[in-house]
Amino acid sequence: MKIGIDMDAVSMLSSLDYLQQNFAAIVQATLDDGARDLKRQAALITPIDTGELVTSAVVRRTGKSSSNVSASLSYEAPHAFWVHERNLRYRHGSWHYLSDPTKDYQAQAAQRLRRYYIPRLSFAFSRSRGGRR
Repeated sequence: MKIGIDMDAVSMLSSLDYLQQNFAAIVQATLDDGARDLKRQAALITPIDTGELVTSAVVRRTGKSSSNVSASLSYEAPHAFWVHERNLRYRHGSWHYLSDPTKDYQAQAAQRLRRYYIPRLSFAFSRSRGGRR
């Protein structure tokens, strides 16, 4: 039994060209997904009194160009820093509501990269070949 993939040079070059043209967009989408996921995780432990703090969380694309991609998560309520850095007892949530989930997120980075990148690159590869696998 022989298992393989038949791909001629033109198809290979077309696939590589597609990936090259769309790689920054694929990476940006991955960063956006990661920042939104981190926002959801942080919201679970963000202290809530009036709800202003948790609703002030904002995910932004912070890259300066299409080849410089990045995303950020910030809390914009005036008291965000104070609540984050003060070790007080809260009825709901805890201090370090952003840094603790970020540390956990970074510890799982390899798994998350596999989960985000591999499907996107596979999709990009299959699209460049006209949807065939």
